Amino acid sequence: MKPGFAYWLVGLNNEEHPTTMKHRLIIILSLFVLLCESQIDSNIKDSFQQNFSDTISIGYEPININAVNSEYDDYNSYIGYSMSMNHLFIFSTNRKSKGHDFDITSFNFALTSDYSRHDSSTYEFYIIGDSLFSKNLPEINSDFNEYGPYLQLIDFTPDNHAASDKDSLMLFITRDENNNQDILCKKYSHWTYESDYIALENDFKHSLLINSDYDDAYASVSHDFKKMFFCSNRDGDFNIYQLNSSDNANIYNVLYNDSTHQLDKINQLCSIKDDKCPFIDLNIMVFTSNRDGGFGGYDLYYSKFENNKWSEPNNFGNKINSEFDEYRPISIDNNVMIFSSNRPGGNGGFDLYIVRITDIR
Repeated sequence: MKPGFAYWLVGLNNEEHPTTMKHRLIIILSLFVLLCESQIDSNIKDSFQQNFSDTISIGYEPININAVNSEYDDYNSYIGYSMSMNHLFIFSTNRKSKGHDFDITSFNFALTSDYSRHDSSTYEFYIIGDSLFSKNLPEINSDFNEYGPYLQLIDFTPDNHAASDKDSLMLFITRDENNNQDILCKKYSHWTYESDYIALENDFKHSLLINSDYDDAYASVSHDFKKMFFCSNRDGDFNIYQLNSSDNANIYNVLYNDSTHQLDKINQLCSIKDDKCPFIDLNIMVFTSNRDGGFGGYDLYYSKFENNKWSEPNNFGNKINSEFDEYRPISIDNNVMIFSSNRPGGNGGFDLYIVRITDIR
């Protein structure tokens, strides 16, 4: 019986010509290369499938963001602006100290949606991993507590967004180093989605315009850069305040000099209880409050700015709020909200949750 191909391939025919042996080695090497390429393609395919399987659709029931939550407290988040689907996701956590001091940490967050259809349910997200902001964390975190990160464009103009020598971003944090909470700020640059964030100042600056001898926390800036919102207990309970630039200057310039300004408590948003963690997104303000009429603990509320005034705050309802505490809501395009809660069923302590709010508010 004549030898088969497999028999020939492995060289069990002792009577073959040397040229035949050479051809056999070439064929073996070629098959080996093809097998490796096939395995690489298979691994790439598996990787894509894994990413796809990690993508979570955002619905009207809060979803625990398990990929970033720990057994400790994870809250006070912010998602940085991005022209791509990849966003900087930063928040406060006490995992490093195992439940004691709070520090800022960061991840990359991918948010996808069919923005042409606001009635669709195509909002999806997944966590990509560590972020380009990670190298800045050691000089941000201290021996004190860091809360409420907020990283925002200083101004979006061709002059300061296209030139590498211009300031681009401002990071706000809340720190309790003076036996009370103060809002601190520091400038950064970040010009491409592949480059690191670069600190433009050595230290965080303290603004006398917004800080007092009491607790002042959770800065948020309007889309036109003319107003800043924060909360303070300077009048007893926590209330929501608004800093205006009277000369119509960029609010960031007001913080750094003695420009004329106006600071007011927003009475339409305040109650006789604590009203905290304001976050502005276009004309919608989301915040947390333990006012009467909620579902227990701190609840999440929203208000619309229409006809030059804020509407009566509305509770997000029991699909989002629980009998426990819901804190620091942030809104993305007025369609998706991330918040923290110590409700049962999480990873431990406060966890971060995400929910769609398009048809709720």
